Amino acid sequence: MLRAFPTGNRTFAFRFRGPNGKIQGAVIGRYPDLKLAAARLEAAELRKRVRSGDDVTAAATKAANATADEIQASIPRLD
Repeated sequence: MLRAFPTGNRTFAFRFRGPNGKIQGAVIGRYPDLKLAAARLEAAELRKRVRSGDDVTAAATKAANATADEIQASIPRLD
């Protein structure tokens, strides 16, 4: 699904029913950085992982945190 925000940002999101029965979501990536074809492939991979019982949201959170840590580490300190 493509989510559009009032700020103009657009993200591809994947919604699924988790092991606890509640609807959950994971962001796949931002448009236009991620093209529709690539988002569909990623969604298909996430769908397979959900069916096999993997915790998709934990993996997405871990990846997002790793990316944030890399960005933080790349910023020069002004000490």
